[in-house]
Amino acid sequence: YLFVDERAFSGRNYINVNAHELAHQWFGNYISHLAPKDVWLTESFATYYAKIFEKSVFGEDYYQNVRRDEWIETMEAEAKDKYPTGHSQGGRARWYPKGSLILDMLRNVMGDENFKSSIKYYLEHYPYQDAETSDFLRAIYYATGLSMDWFFEQWIYRGGEPEFEVTYKPVAMDKKSITQITVRQIQPVNEIIKYFRMPVMFEVHYADHTFDKVTKWVDGQVTTAEVPNDAGKKIAFVLFDPGRQILKKVKFSKSFEELSSQIIHAPQIIDRYDALLALRDFSIEQKRDILLQCYNVEKFHLNKAEIISQLSADTNARTIDLIRKAIYDQDVYVRRAVVQQIKKVPGDLQSDYETLLTDISYINVELALANLVSSFPRDGERYLSITEKETGWRGINIRICWLELAIGQGKEEYLAELINYSSKSYEFETRQNALMALKRLNYIDKQVADNLLDAAIYWNYKLVNTAKEVLNFYKQQTKSKALLNDCLNDLELEGKNFKTLEKLIE
Repeated sequence: YLFVDERAFSGRNYINVNAHELAHQWFGNYISHLAPKDVWLTESFATYYAKIFEKSVFGEDYYQNVRRDEWIETMEAEAKDKYPTGHSQGGRARWYPKGSLILDMLRNVMGDENFKSSIKYYLEHYPYQDAETSDFLRAIYYATGLSMDWFFEQWIYRGGEPEFEVTYKPVAMDKKSITQITVRQIQPVNEIIKYFRMPVMFEVHYADHTFDKVTKWVDGQVTTAEVPNDAGKKIAFVLFDPGRQILKKVKFSKSFEELSSQIIHAPQIIDRYDALLALRDFSIEQKRDILLQCYNVEKFHLNKAEIISQLSADTNARTIDLIRKAIYDQDVYVRRAVVQQIKKVPGDLQSDYETLLTDISYINVELALANLVSSFPRDGERYLSITEKETGWRGINIRICWLELAIGQGKEEYLAELINYSSKSYEFETRQNALMALKRLNYIDKQVADNLLDAAIYWNYKLVNTAKEVLNFYKQQTKSKALLNDCLNDLELEGKNFKTLEKLIE
């Protein structure tokens, strides 16, 4: 699954997995977790240390992007239920990404020296044993003298995350000025979720590009922080928890001028990214200039990709020039943002966009091919000719895209090859891609039906989920549903598998 070549490396690589599994030699093997509720002691640490290793290789911006991905996965789980991280039903999102973010916060609250001392003590005192969460909590106390019960209570033993509403105002007091920042916790409070208590940094940035900061504990429903502004400087923007140190949701309304300043001048990439996200609510005409300016100073693909996304429907000449520049960007992920966001290719960019048909990334080639054929159908034959010998990575992604486009243009002689890729002669990703292509073509015959039914009871859940989606599509059509039932009755299946398929088709 992870055995890739240079061209597939940007789609999936082994670096994080290797570091994660190596970390398990300490967390999970050297010390094992005692019960399912303590699985985070194994998986959160392995996820955390893999992330820290990647930071040492790829840098701070990469690390912030990984933490952003962890935040997204955590919040997706939070929207479904409120299980704690230290719970037997916490699930993958809490044992891996949320737990990793919790360890970030623990290290930030305790400080590097205390955090490292605690880990060292924990590892030295529970070798070749089963441990539980309370053992790690005791290790922290014995190593540092710090009681972190309050931290574990709200982040490990209880569910949910804080949601903050932030406002601020400049205040003149006794011949001096301060910026008064009010923080309200607005998450529902109940038996599972309480008010959170955490140290938070507040930064007030000024028009002269200097800033003041204070750290204050946010605790309870309402907290007020005061940041001195002794020189009475003009405020450009305010940052609540710069760098997203705390796992949270935030409501913090800012003007266009504040966001524009934050986009350019906030020191950390994730704070500039947050300002970019807030610009989604503004019109192209209002934000075009600042987005163009931001693109020219950003170095990392996360923010460049967000800018490309927000400008994707803009036909202004300067935006076209930016997209052209992005097509030739050395960062494969910036070029990927182009093929993911610019699906209807402007005529002015056709020749530039065509260079992506020979991109080093298999994924970029696949998406560029589909977008170009869709945008310029008269040139479809030429694009198919350019990519005819491309295969792709695992999943044969380019070839399957090529076959789908060729069949869509009436070349039915390629149906047999596409159908074959959906059979059990191929690994699950190839079968997934082929089945989805056949679904989009709305083509089914006996062989497709047989391959689809086989996929729906396969051992790999990813292929099963794809097969279920495709089955659900075909069973809505009377003739296709009848064909599926006929094929099911022709198969010699065990009772359990037969009943599973019968239920999927009904």
